[in-house]
Amino acid sequence: FFPQKKSPIFIYGGISFLFFITLDKTTKSLFQIHYDLPTLFYFFLFFLLFRTHRKSNFFLFLCLSFLWLTVWTKITALPWLFLPHILNFFYSKNSTSSCNPKGIKLLLYQVFAGIIIALIFGIFYGFKDIYFHLFEATNGYPWRECTSLFGNKEEIILNHDIISKLQSFVQISLLYIKEYWWIFFPCLGTITHQATISSPCSVLTWLPLSYFLILPACLSALAKFGGVENSLLFAHFFAYLTIFLQCSVLIEKHIASYKLKQIVTGFTMIVLCIISLRKSATCIRNTSESPQQLAFEYIVRNSENPIFFPMSPLINYLATKEILDSGEALTYSTMMAKNALPSDAGLEFLKKTKFIAFGNPPYSKSYFQEKLNLIKVDSPKGLESWNVFLCEKL
Repeated sequence: FFPQKKSPIFIYGGISFLFFITLDKTTKSLFQIHYDLPTLFYFFLFFLLFRTHRKSNFFLFLCLSFLWLTVWTKITALPWLFLPHILNFFYSKNSTSSCNPKGIKLLLYQVFAGIIIALIFGIFYGFKDIYFHLFEATNGYPWRECTSLFGNKEEIILNHDIISKLQSFVQISLLYIKEYWWIFFPCLGTITHQATISSPCSVLTWLPLSYFLILPACLSALAKFGGVENSLLFAHFFAYLTIFLQCSVLIEKHIASYKLKQIVTGFTMIVLCIISLRKSATCIRNTSESPQQLAFEYIVRNSENPIFFPMSPLINYLATKEILDSGEALTYSTMMAKNALPSDAGLEFLKKTKFIAFGNPPYSKSYFQEKLNLIKVDSPKGLESWNVFLCEKL
């Protein structure tokens, strides 16, 4: 992939990149338990298989299936479905190899892979539920007015119409370029340069392409209600990777002294390493005192008098091996459409217990308040960080 595969400069640059993305607020969630990581995993599998010289029909179907799995893992990745066609056109234009698939064949295999995966998920999870989550829920999220890039408490929720959404999108796009011009324009310069030279670098082509394709979807996610910094993760991951790789290429090509190359890249790596490790040290906590751990231990000790934790469903599952509804899913689903779920959805916990607990702030409490009479009770020992309520049917 790289101009000088054996050069340690690219190794130093790669390590520096990994330390850097632990520091940025838009990419640090990649190192947390989150579905961002499997999304990137599927995407890289797609690219590695797409670039293999063994272009059998099976390999083509497999790599396009991984691309579809990328989208199914996080719908923000939907614009990446155009990437194989753009890359195929680019590689066909700059290569005499006959291994690149024809455009119509690529499209047919992509459609076929998408149908197969949709059928599999539909059979296992139900076509009606999938339709609701992919279309109704996604389209139902309200947009904010976007007077700031990452939102503030003073912003109002916009009317649910296309004109308001377009205005919001234009506003957040301008705010993004103003805030992250130092990312946007270097990536634009990189892709422009690769498009005009006779022997472009394949990686420096698809990295900025991936950034620009997904950036509008990331900004749309950020403009919606509930959008936070990690909405920009996929765009910024490939943008930072583009910048670090481009800098490594420039250092490799334009600094003649090998020792000076090592000093520059090695020093950068060490500085980012120190900053990252110092920041990580401040995040180390004793998990034995975490509210979730204490709640789990409480249920294990009091199996005959359990408590339901709707915003932390893993607590109940690990302690009782029973899967209960997630309060977050219940809240967001009914927030988009009041009658989206059955009237008794989320109330199956009442068969096991009459107590429910919320954290601080009490997310998802509003959903259960509409269906139950919640009476505040004293939190038992070990659950001082939780707000415990006795549930009575209305």
